[in-house]
Amino acid sequence: MENRTQILKNPSPELVLRINELYHDFEKDKYSGRHPEIYNKEKSRLESLFSKYLDHNVNYVCLDYGAGTGFVSGILANYLQEEDVLMAADISKEILESCKEYLYSRNFTCQIVFKKIDTQIIPVADNSVDLIVINSVLHHLPNIELFSMEAHRILSKGGKIIVCHEPYNGKQYSRFHQCLISSIKIFNEPINFISQVIGKSQTVESVVRKMVSIVSSSYRDRNTMLDNISKILVKEKLLSFQLSGTEIQKLVDVQVERGFTKEVLFKEVFKNFKLLDLDIYNHLGYCNGKLCNWLESYFKKRYPESGSMVAFVMIKY
Repeated sequence: MENRTQILKNPSPELVLRINELYHDFEKDKYSGRHPEIYNKEKSRLESLFSKYLDHNVNYVCLDYGAGTGFVSGILANYLQEEDVLMAADISKEILESCKEYLYSRNFTCQIVFKKIDTQIIPVADNSVDLIVINSVLHHLPNIELFSMEAHRILSKGGKIIVCHEPYNGKQYSRFHQCLISSIKIFNEPINFISQVIGKSQTVESVVRKMVSIVSSSYRDRNTMLDNISKILVKEKLLSFQLSGTEIQKLVDVQVERGFTKEVLFKEVFKNFKLLDLDIYNHLGYCNGKLCNWLESYFKKRYPESGSMVAFVMIKY
């Protein structure tokens, strides 16, 4: 009999990849709506980085790894020319179809290629890519060291990798500031807070899911999706028991609970790259308004090594 606790604590790469594939297959039409923070907050960051690191006098082969519905590719393609190649790759066949439909509708001038990824081995030749962009994807991967090795393999010398919107586990705040930040996050994102509390008990979560499903069609659809994913995993013999919704979400976001640190990212995982740019941000969660912007700026200056998100740029040397 499988040990539930052990499997959830140390899931196999095969299990994590398959859950992510199923999850994003089901999510393809709803993904953008479920993640407005990625679209609203990261667009200007990506535009700034592309403006800074792309040279219009050079031809590029670019890879959008974990392209999803095409958010990053749609921004990146604006900076590419007719001779440039943009590869959009994802583990989910269904979400890649949505990406294809979106990008073709935009009539970009660059060449666009779509690649379905089945494992963490990237189906691209050695030293053939000039830029890799990975936005809000690293925390889904069961083996980030393998991704780093693959990125290093396919990048040409001097090639760059841009990583954005990843969970960061920075240095601690003072007790007062930690209480203030936690209070703001609870006030600003109450549903996330409630979900975290409920998710601590599988029984409570199951009861609450059924109750909310009675009055909310969107929540009912999501519960059906999560149940279907669990049943498929059992049918495929990847598991002998069904997972709760919270357990599925934790395995989808397999690296989120521990988060990333500078030491892990740059001394262990990406040690064969040189760091060019680093931004640690998002102290208050996704809080909007002048007061939130002022507080975010304050905490960023006061605690430059803290924040819940990280973005960085590296070069293969």
